[in-house]
Amino acid sequence: MLNNVWLLDAKGKNTIVRVSKAHLGLGLWKTIKTGQLGFTSADLQGVDLSITRLPDGQITLTGFEMLKSIETQVVDSTFLQWLLQQDRIGVQFNNLLYEDRMTGGHKYLFSNVAVSLMNQDDRHLIEGWIGIPRQPDQKMTIFVDAKGDLLKSDQWSGRLYVRGNEINIINLISSLTPAAQKFTVGTSDFEIWSTWDKAKLKKMQGKFAFQDVAINRGAIDDS
Repeated sequence: MLNNVWLLDAKGKNTIVRVSKAHLGLGLWKTIKTGQLGFTSADLQGVDLSITRLPDGQITLTGFEMLKSIETQVVDSTFLQWLLQQDRIGVQFNNLLYEDRMTGGHKYLFSNVAVSLMNQDDRHLIEGWIGIPRQPDQKMTIFVDAKGDLLKSDQWSGRLYVRGNEINIINLISSLTPAAQKFTVGTSDFEIWSTWDKAKLKKMQGKFAFQDVAINRGAIDDS
């Protein structure tokens, strides 16, 4: 086990991400075959990471340390490229910040996040759970099956599945739109299936079960 691991950019100047603890399984054959240090498995704990979808659809992963140390936007795929080269890797996040610059630059902060990533050539399987904003004890389950080059914005396709049970869905939706504050909803169950082609959403369907739904009086008066 390694403590306090820093991953640097290609120039060795900026810290891309810092990991509190890392459990690494050394892949001897993989190291000999590629000439680079390879691992059969890796588990990272205590990661603060920012995921950004750029206007062209490209996905970047950057540690909070890099965001603090630079003033201008830097597109660095070192960490994502390293993740995709591992056979299996698990990551536990302290904080996960998602920014979507493709749809206006909205930012969403999640905590209590854990994912497992498995890679085989150009196929990538991701499964895990994400804590709900302002309700970290509530979680959504996610599963992603993607194929292609995730480092390029238009060269991957796949499927995304999200499930939540007994979720306070207003806390989740209100982080996306203020209109959710017009409603009061008890716990909810939901499932969402989506299909992506060349990094663009092609199809989405879902199933929702709401309990104790009410429209707030202020919303009626405003209408």
